[in-house]
Amino acid sequence: MEDCLSKVTIVICYKAGTQGILRACLESVRRHTAVPCRVFVVIGHLDSHKDHKEAYRAIQEVNDLLGDDEPFVSTVFVVDIPDGPPSRVHGAMLDCIVPEKVGTDHVLTLDSDAMPVADGWLKELLGMVEAGAGSAGILHPWEPPSADLPVTSIERRVRSQHCNERCHVACQLFPTELLRELGTKFVAGDDTGLAVNAAIAAKGLKFDGFRLTRCPNPANSSFDAEFNRYSCLVFGDKVYHQWGQSRIEGGAGDEQVFPDDFGWARELVEAYEGAEFLLDDANSYRYRFDKEGEVAAEKMQRLFGLKAQRMRS
Repeated sequence: MEDCLSKVTIVICYKAGTQGILRACLESVRRHTAVPCRVFVVIGHLDSHKDHKEAYRAIQEVNDLLGDDEPFVSTVFVVDIPDGPPSRVHGAMLDCIVPEKVGTDHVLTLDSDAMPVADGWLKELLGMVEAGAGSAGILHPWEPPSADLPVTSIERRVRSQHCNERCHVACQLFPTELLRELGTKFVAGDDTGLAVNAAIAAKGLKFDGFRLTRCPNPANSSFDAEFNRYSCLVFGDKVYHQWGQSRIEGGAGDEQVFPDDFGWARELVEAYEGAEFLLDDANSYRYRFDKEGEVAAEKMQRLFGLKAQRMRS
């Protein structure tokens, strides 16, 4: 599909060894997307040749479903991964493509472990941006800081960026021309995309999107799912984000509650090539948002390495 016939370019960054979740992502986008779009997959050149082949195989399998005349993934980019902290790789990969390689009016950044679970997801986000939002997507799953929190505190700095008044780069739609005008890099700021969000806010533009709605039922009944803002989250019953794969699953101690309690859902997402099963109330927990102060405190303790134990009764 030519750029001139498309409204949106979806840019997905591939992490080595995650071809299963990439396939689930591509299949989900294909199933649930009616808006004309192009799909780019970005691969880092330092990933092993074997991982390249696995990624290409996942892409080809999805393309084959539509035939050779109209490939679903239109372009695969292999880009340089710079030296530096692993947390900066994602932003650097996006900066190689967005916005310079984008020929559509809008671009959507999508993590390979994020995927739609219902029709209309992209049409709704596009409508929000066309109605005047500076950006639209999934919104961070925490409430904003209170007005009395000191402006110079680290807590305000973190919570003002990671709050439901800002979008998360894992699924975020932008007007392409706005990104060109801003000239802000995704690799800049405290984490991927946060400097872009700050630049959008500085222009006086608002964010819109899907708020957190549910997550899988935890395998252990003693886990209070209200505190899960990190793993296998569903936003607006439209988009699923597996979240924090490398950081959370590689952890120890209290960090292990996430794979222990939600690993069953992660396995099914790859097996089913989608997360639609989480829209069934029998499989999921609906957030009540009745402990937001405690949830925010737990986030800060986790950030500073003080693992709160409130999540288990």
